[in-house]
Amino acid sequence: MDRISKEHRSWNMSRIRGRDTSPERIVRSVLHRMGYRFRLQRRDLPGRPDIVLPKMRTVVFVHGCFWHRHRGCRFAYKPKTRVGFWSDKFEENVRRDKRVRRRLRNLRWQSLVIWECEVADTLTLSCRLVKRLSALAWRAGEPRRTIVPILTEAPSPRQARAWLRSVARAIGPGFHLDTDPTDYVDASGRSVLSATTASRLRRALDTVSRTLGHQPDCASESHRLVRQGGSGQTRAAAWPRCRQATSNTGPT
Repeated sequence: MDRISKEHRSWNMSRIRGRDTSPERIVRSVLHRMGYRFRLQRRDLPGRPDIVLPKMRTVVFVHGCFWHRHRGCRFAYKPKTRVGFWSDKFEENVRRDKRVRRRLRNLRWQSLVIWECEVADTLTLSCRLVKRLSALAWRAGEPRRTIVPILTEAPSPRQARAWLRSVARAIGPGFHLDTDPTDYVDASGRSVLSATTASRLRRALDTVSRTLGHQPDCASESHRLVRQGGSGQTRAAAWPRCRQATSNTGPT
Protein backbone atom coordinates (compact mmCIF):
# COMPACT_ATOMS: atom_id res chain seq x y z
CA MET A 1 0.00 0.00 0.00
CA ASP A 2 1.25 3.48 -0.88
CA ARG A 3 2.57 5.46 2.07
CA ILE A 4 1.25 8.81 0.79
CA SER A 5 -2.16 9.91 -0.41
CA LYS A 6 -3.30 9.58 -4.01
CA GLU A 7 -3.39 13.37 -4.42
CA HIS A 8 0.14 13.78 -3.09
CA ARG A 9 1.40 10.99 -5.34
CA SER A 10 -0.25 12.66 -8.33
CA TRP A 11 1.41 15.96 -7.42
CA ASN A 12 4.81 14.24 -7.14
CA MET A 13 4.44 12.68 -10.59
CA SER A 14 3.42 16.02 -12.11
CA ARG A 15 6.68 17.58 -10.86
CA ILE A 16 8.88 15.19 -12.84
CA ARG A 17 10.51 17.10 -15.68
CA GLY A 18 10.85 15.70 -19.16
CA ARG A 19 13.70 17.96 -20.27
CA ASP A 20 16.45 20.19 -18.85
CA THR A 21 16.81 17.89 -15.87
CA SER A 22 19.71 18.04 -13.43
CA PRO A 23 21.53 15.02 -14.98
CA GLU A 24 21.18 16.61 -18.43
CA ARG A 25 22.69 19.87 -17.23
CA ILE A 26 25.63 18.01 -15.67
CA VAL A 27 26.35 16.10 -18.90
CA ARG A 28 26.07 19.29 -20.96
CA SER A 29 28.48 21.08 -18.62
CA VAL A 30 31.04 18.27 -18.83
CA LEU A 31 30.83 18.09 -22.64
CA HIS A 32 31.19 21.86 -22.97
CA ARG A 33 34.20 21.96 -20.64
CA MET A 34 35.86 19.22 -22.73
CA GLY A 35 35.47 21.33 -25.86
CA TYR A 36 32.39 19.78 -27.49
CA ARG A 37 29.72 22.02 -29.00
CA PHE A 38 26.19 20.75 -29.40
CA ARG A 39 22.51 21.44 -29.96
CA LEU A 40 19.60 20.54 -27.69
CA GLN A 41 16.31 18.76 -28.35
CA ARG A 42 16.37 18.81 -32.16
CA ARG A 43 12.83 18.29 -33.35
CA ASP A 44 13.84 16.91 -36.74
CA LEU A 45 15.50 13.84 -35.19
CA PRO A 46 13.64 10.79 -33.84
CA GLY A 47 13.05 10.96 -30.12
CA ARG A 48 14.18 14.60 -29.84
CA PRO A 49 17.58 13.66 -28.35
CA ASP A 50 18.71 15.51 -25.25
CA ILE A 51 22.09 16.46 -26.77
CA VAL A 52 23.06 16.51 -30.46
CA LEU A 53 26.65 16.65 -31.73
CA PRO A 54 26.10 17.58 -35.41
CA LYS A 55 29.72 17.35 -36.57
CA MET A 56 29.99 13.79 -35.24
CA ARG A 57 26.42 12.86 -36.27
CA THR A 58 26.02 11.59 -32.72
CA VAL A 59 23.19 12.07 -30.24
CA VAL A 60 23.31 11.66 -26.47
CA PHE A 61 20.34 10.49 -24.43
CA VAL A 62 20.47 11.16 -20.69
CA HIS A 63 18.10 8.53 -19.33
CA GLY A 64 16.57 8.24 -15.91
CA CYS A 65 17.35 4.83 -14.46
CA PHE A 66 13.80 4.35 -13.12
CA TRP A 67 11.82 5.32 -16.21
CA HIS A 68 14.07 3.76 -18.84
CA ARG A 69 14.98 0.62 -16.81
CA HIS A 70 18.71 0.67 -16.33
CA ARG A 71 19.49 -3.01 -15.99
CA GLY A 72 21.14 -3.92 -12.71
CA CYS A 73 20.77 -0.42 -11.23
CA ARG A 74 19.38 0.03 -7.75
CA PHE A 75 17.30 2.97 -8.95
CA ALA A 76 15.45 0.81 -11.47
CA TYR A 77 13.21 -0.70 -8.80
CA LYS A 78 9.64 -1.87 -9.38
CA PRO A 79 6.76 -0.18 -7.53
CA LYS A 80 4.82 -2.52 -5.28
CA THR A 81 1.43 -1.03 -6.15
CA ARG A 82 -0.35 -1.25 -9.52
CA VAL A 83 2.23 -3.74 -10.70
CA GLY A 84 0.51 -4.44 -14.01
CA PHE A 85 0.23 -0.76 -14.90
CA TRP A 86 3.89 -0.07 -14.18
CA SER A 87 5.10 -3.20 -15.98
CA ASP A 88 3.24 -2.19 -19.15
CA LYS A 89 4.53 1.37 -18.91
CA PHE A 90 8.15 0.31 -18.43
CA GLU A 91 7.98 -2.19 -21.30
CA GLU A 92 6.59 0.47 -23.62
CA ASN A 93 9.35 2.88 -22.61
CA VAL A 94 12.01 0.27 -23.39
CA ARG A 95 10.40 -0.58 -26.74
CA ARG A 96 10.17 3.11 -27.66
CA ASP A 97 13.84 3.64 -26.83
CA LYS A 98 14.80 0.74 -29.11
CA ARG A 99 12.62 2.08 -31.93
CA VAL A 100 14.20 5.52 -31.64
CA ARG A 101 17.75 4.17 -31.73
CA ARG A 102 16.90 1.96 -34.72
CA ARG A 103 15.44 4.94 -36.62
CA LEU A 104 18.55 6.98 -35.83
CA ARG A 105 20.79 4.20 -37.17
CA ASN A 106 18.76 4.14 -40.37
CA LEU A 107 19.43 7.87 -40.72
CA ARG A 108 23.18 7.28 -40.19
CA TRP A 109 23.19 8.81 -36.72
CA GLN A 110 25.00 7.22 -33.78
CA SER A 111 23.48 7.22 -30.32
CA LEU A 112 25.02 7.21 -26.86
CA VAL A 113 23.12 6.61 -23.62
CA ILE A 114 24.23 8.16 -20.33
CA TRP A 115 22.37 6.92 -17.28
CA GLU A 116 21.32 9.07 -14.36
CA CYS A 117 23.44 7.09 -11.90
CA GLU A 118 26.58 7.78 -13.97
CA VAL A 119 26.60 11.55 -13.54
CA ALA A 120 27.34 11.71 -9.80
CA ASP A 121 31.13 11.57 -10.29
CA THR A 122 32.18 14.25 -12.79
CA LEU A 123 35.66 12.78 -13.29
CA THR A 124 34.35 9.29 -14.02
CA LEU A 125 31.68 10.73 -16.31
CA SER A 126 34.20 12.73 -18.34
CA CYS A 127 36.48 9.67 -18.70
CA ARG A 128 33.55 7.57 -19.92
CA LEU A 129 32.49 10.25 -22.39
CA VAL A 130 36.00 10.49 -23.82
CA LYS A 131 36.19 6.72 -24.24
CA ARG A 132 32.71 6.29 -25.72
CA LEU A 133 32.78 9.28 -28.06
CA SER A 134 36.26 8.36 -29.30
CA ALA A 135 35.02 4.83 -30.05
CA LEU A 136 31.97 6.18 -31.91
CA ALA A 137 34.13 8.54 -33.97
CA TRP A 138 36.50 5.68 -34.85
CA ARG A 139 33.58 3.43 -35.80
CA ALA A 140 32.24 6.14 -38.12
CA GLY A 141 35.66 6.52 -39.77
CA GLU A 142 35.99 10.15 -38.73
CA PRO A 143 39.34 11.90 -38.16
CA ARG A 144 40.62 11.30 -34.66
CA ARG A 145 40.01 14.17 -32.25
CA THR A 146 42.06 14.33 -29.08
CA ILE A 147 39.80 15.20 -26.14
CA VAL A 148 41.11 15.28 -22.59
CA PRO A 149 38.78 14.50 -19.65
CA ILE A 150 38.27 17.16 -17.03
CA LEU A 151 39.86 16.90 -13.60
CA THR A 152 38.38 18.05 -10.32
CA GLU A 153 40.22 20.80 -8.44
CA ALA A 154 41.24 18.57 -5.50
CA PRO A 155 41.40 14.96 -6.77
CA SER A 156 42.23 12.02 -4.57
CA PRO A 157 45.19 9.79 -5.57
CA ARG A 158 42.72 7.25 -6.95
CA GLN A 159 41.02 9.91 -9.06
CA ALA A 160 44.37 11.27 -10.24
CA ARG A 161 45.49 7.82 -11.45
CA ALA A 162 42.13 7.20 -13.15
CA TRP A 163 42.45 10.54 -14.93
CA LEU A 164 46.00 9.70 -16.04
CA ARG A 165 44.84 6.39 -17.50
CA SER A 166 42.11 8.15 -19.46
CA VAL A 167 44.54 10.80 -20.75
CA ALA A 168 47.02 8.08 -21.77
CA ARG A 169 44.22 6.33 -23.65
CA ALA A 170 43.19 9.58 -25.37
CA ILE A 171 46.69 10.69 -26.41
CA GLY A 172 48.19 7.25 -27.04
CA PRO A 173 51.66 5.71 -26.87
CA GLY A 174 53.29 9.13 -27.38
CA PHE A 175 52.03 10.27 -23.98
CA HIS A 176 54.74 11.38 -21.54
CA LEU A 177 54.06 12.99 -18.21
CA ASP A 178 56.76 15.67 -18.61
CA THR A 179 55.96 16.58 -22.21
CA ASP A 180 54.44 19.98 -22.89
CA PRO A 181 50.90 19.46 -24.29
CA THR A 182 51.65 21.66 -27.31
CA ASP A 183 54.32 19.14 -28.41
CA TYR A 184 51.77 16.47 -29.39
CA VAL A 185 51.49 16.66 -33.16
CA ASP A 186 49.85 14.67 -35.95
CA ALA A 187 51.48 13.25 -39.08
CA SER A 188 51.56 16.69 -40.70
CA GLY A 189 53.29 18.25 -37.70
CA ARG A 190 50.29 20.22 -36.44
CA SER A 191 49.31 20.21 -32.77
CA VAL A 192 46.50 17.77 -32.00
CA LEU A 193 45.36 19.79 -28.99
CA SER A 194 43.70 23.16 -29.17
CA ALA A 195 45.27 26.01 -27.21
CA THR A 196 42.48 25.82 -24.62
CA THR A 197 42.77 22.04 -24.21
CA ALA A 198 46.57 22.21 -24.00
CA SER A 199 46.39 24.88 -21.30
CA ARG A 200 43.83 22.87 -19.32
CA LEU A 201 45.92 19.71 -19.68
CA ARG A 202 49.02 21.52 -18.45
CA ARG A 203 47.25 22.74 -15.31
CA ALA A 204 45.74 19.31 -14.68
CA LEU A 205 49.13 17.59 -14.96
CA ASP A 206 50.52 20.01 -12.37
CA THR A 207 47.59 19.15 -10.08
CA VAL A 208 48.18 15.42 -10.55
CA SER A 209 51.87 15.81 -9.76
CA ARG A 210 51.05 17.60 -6.52
CA THR A 211 48.41 15.00 -5.64
CA LEU A 212 50.68 12.02 -6.20
CA GLY A 213 53.56 13.78 -4.48
CA HIS A 214 56.15 12.92 -7.10
CA GLN A 215 56.79 12.92 -10.84
CA PRO A 216 56.96 9.31 -12.10
CA ASP A 217 59.49 8.22 -14.66
CA CYS A 218 58.07 9.25 -18.02
CA ALA A 219 58.87 6.25 -20.15
CA SER A 220 57.87 3.49 -17.75
CA GLU A 221 54.82 5.31 -16.39
CA SER A 222 53.42 6.31 -19.78
CA HIS A 223 53.82 2.79 -21.19
CA ARG A 224 52.19 1.31 -18.10
CA LEU A 225 49.26 3.73 -18.28
CA VAL A 226 48.67 3.10 -21.97
CA ARG A 227 48.82 -0.64 -21.37
CA GLN A 228 46.36 -0.43 -18.49
CA GLY A 229 44.07 2.06 -20.18
CA GLY A 230 43.72 0.00 -23.33
CA SER A 231 43.23 1.57 -26.74
CA GLY A 232 42.08 -1.24 -29.00
CA GLN A 233 39.21 0.85 -30.36
CA THR A 234 41.54 3.35 -32.05
CA ARG A 235 43.68 2.92 -35.12
CA ALA A 236 47.39 2.99 -34.35
CA ALA A 237 48.13 5.21 -37.37
CA ALA A 238 45.94 7.93 -35.90
CA TRP A 239 47.92 8.33 -32.68
CA PRO A 240 49.63 11.70 -32.25
CA ARG A 241 53.35 11.72 -31.64
CA CYS A 242 55.50 13.82 -29.39
CA ARG A 243 57.54 16.54 -31.11
CA GLN A 244 60.30 16.12 -28.53
CA ALA A 245 60.37 12.36 -28.94
CA THR A 246 60.58 12.50 -32.73
CA SER A 247 63.50 14.93 -32.55
CA ASN A 248 65.63 12.43 -30.60
CA THR A 249 67.97 10.09 -32.41
CA GLY A 250 67.03 7.05 -30.37
CA PRO A 251 64.03 5.69 -28.50
CA THR A 252 63.04 7.33 -25.23
